[in-house]
Amino acid sequence: MLLSIIIINYNTFQLTCDCIQSIKQTTHVEHEIILVDNNSKERAATDFLQVFPDVQLLALTENVGFGRANNAGVEKAAGKYVLLLNSDTLVKEATVDETVAYLESNPSVDILGCKVFTDGGAVQKTVYEYKGELSFFRSIVFFIKRNAIMKELIGIVYKQLQKRKQKRAASAVATTVNGEVTTHKTAITPNYQDGKRIGALVGVFLLLKRSVYIESKGFDPDFFMYHEELDWFLKRLRKYNVVYYPDVSITHFFGKSDVYRKMSLQLHVSHYLFWYKMSVGHFILYFLYNIVEIPSRAIMSLVTFNKKYINDVPVFFKAFPYALFDIPRYSNRYGGRKEMLKLRSLRKKGL
Repeated sequence: MLLSIIIINYNTFQLTCDCIQSIKQTTHVEHEIILVDNNSKERAATDFLQVFPDVQLLALTENVGFGRANNAGVEKAAGKYVLLLNSDTLVKEATVDETVAYLESNPSVDILGCKVFTDGGAVQKTVYEYKGELSFFRSIVFFIKRNAIMKELIGIVYKQLQKRKQKRAASAVATTVNGEVTTHKTAITPNYQDGKRIGALVGVFLLLKRSVYIESKGFDPDFFMYHEELDWFLKRLRKYNVVYYPDVSITHFFGKSDVYRKMSLQLHVSHYLFWYKMSVGHFILYFLYNIVEIPSRAIMSLVTFNKKYINDVPVFFKAFPYALFDIPRYSNRYGGRKEMLKLRSLRKKGL
């Protein structure tokens, strides 16, 4: 078997069906589709087999999140390559065939990502440039830039620079990046040349050698959802050759599959876990950043008369017990927790 395609479903039956159908219509290389259902409540997982009887279905009895579900799917995979594909995507003609062919003809490449468009036609940012190890000093700079006050100041400076730039190019009606017309608000993924080292890829479309997945242990099972892919890239995939291939693309219905669109607390708690996995020092630094961020947001809300700065403040306080009494109880090594970091409220609701 050349390729195993892993798709995770949780209460997105129609989106997942559309995704599978797009694969069948556009993919001609030898492949298998492994569908992992995260104990969906929407309808029975076996309903997929009525539509696609040739799909391998793995129906889990618990919602174990994105990372663990992919790990379970890869355990069943027989392909030389593994494609981790979001259920809320549509594969375009030749995308899978060309990316697999690229890996076949470039054995030094271990992991490949393609261009991703949103359903609105914008290019989604899916590439993190390689800037070396995420050192303690770089983390300090990162948190300073993220601070509410600093972001506002940086935004003001950026707007002024943009105004000057627009004045110099007043006759231009649009900006062209890599031959595509876009606006300044569109997130642009750089058109990297083949072989340029990439730091990380967003897990919408990840094609990699199955041997690499196994050697790197896949996603850390301590994560329920959010930040697991970045942890994987920064901690265990750094030695592998990661390439962005912009010649083919998929469409991503961004946010449509995220049943937890309002799960800001889980996102925040997982962020704590991510920094704890980096090191205890990074974790303490992120904790201090959160303490400073609360009054910073309050100040910005008063100065700008904008409530957006304080909307998430309750989440900061709710996350503190996890940061103080839960996360530090366990080792920050791969799989160091007794169970994945999932909000107690979600467990009670059976989500």
